[in-house]
Amino acid sequence: MSKHRLDFDDEYEFIACGISCHLKDYRFAWNLNKKLSLEFMRFPLTVSKSGQLEEYSMYKTRDDDNHLKYVMVSNHNEQNHFLKKHKAYDYLIFVEGYLDLFDSNGFKTVLRGLEGVQLVVDIDPRDLHDSQYLLFED
Repeated sequence: MSKHRLDFDDEYEFIACGISCHLKDYRFAWNLNKKLSLEFMRFPLTVSKSGQLEEYSMYKTRDDDNHLKYVMVSNHNEQNHFLKKHKAYDYLIFVEGYLDLFDSNGFKTVLRGLEGVQLVVDIDPRDLHDSQYLLFED
């Protein structure tokens, strides 16, 4: 009797961007809503690091027409950075879902044109292996 092997790919397919922006998180989310015609809603993101709980601002929305989910996270709080490797960025934006038809270059161009945005940089999704499950859970 032959054996069948099931390969399981547990990686999310998403794009990630680091953003330098001097605006407060709620103002930046409002600008995103206005420019992209989305409805970002604020949720707390609580992370356990070194035995202590840390809270970061996180905004989420869905684009059901295009099967996409957007997540924006403030990369810093009073004491620490959400992603220490990318501490130069104020915000992180993630887009998950059906990315085959998603215009990532156009999306980054829109981000660069937002008020207060100084820099938009691609982040390698492999840098987020430990955090990706926190971000995309419902």
